[in-house]
Amino acid sequence: MSVARSGQVTFLRPAVLGDELVARATERGRFGRNGIYDVTVTRTDGVVIAEFRGQSRQAQS
Repeated sequence: MSVARSGQVTFLRPAVLGDELVARATERGRFGRNGIYDVTVTRTDGVVIAEFRGQSRQAQS
């Protein structure tokens, strides 16, 4: 089990009602019990709306 440790969202452009948004996530790396993840949110025409970077922490077993 993992929990969110921190996260930051940078909004680059506004979305408007009716926009279809796509989020693509990538695990950038895992180091021991820590992980880093990037998510890019785009409109279907490829315009980037937002970027998210999150960090996770895995529970001790």
